[in-house]
Amino acid sequence: MRSSLASHLLIAAILATTSLADSTISKTATGDVVQSMSVWGAPVVASTGTNITSVKPTFGKITSKSGECVVASPTEYISEEYLDWVWEHRIGPNADTSDKANWNVMANKNFLMDKLVHNKGSINYCVRWDSSTKLSKGVASTFQGILERHFNKWNKWLEGYNCWPFTEIK
Repeated sequence: MRSSLASHLLIAAILATTSLADSTISKTATGDVVQSMSVWGAPVVASTGTNITSVKPTFGKITSKSGECVVASPTEYISEEYLDWVWEHRIGPNADTSDKANWNVMANKNFLMDKLVHNKGSINYCVRWDSSTKLSKGVASTFQGILERHFNKWNKWLEGYNCWPFTEIK
């Protein structure tokens, strides 16, 4: 137990003497912009440079006609044959729903996509603040922006595909 406590104290001391513990940091080596330091000594990231934001969404080989909803065949990550197998056996309306088979995904109407369609492109989020420290309005207000950026990056990959109706998630 003591050696574990000692190692934690050593790590805390190292962090306290490095630039990571300095609240004036503006950028890390990986491009993350640090806004401040949390009460636990961890950096609070305002924006990140470690994700792949420059990658443009691709639908593969588009098989739909111009002006129609985008439908395509995959050209990377998964073969069309495997995609068809997943649809037939795991997702599609004809998938086996008996106890001997896997659960039918389409029978569940509680996925994020279902909620976005029901709420016309918006999502309500509850963030649990598991701390005795009072949450300031300034910190709380950052959650909405973080979640909107996250959902909209994800949404870029769906825009226009198979008539996905939303260009922005609020």
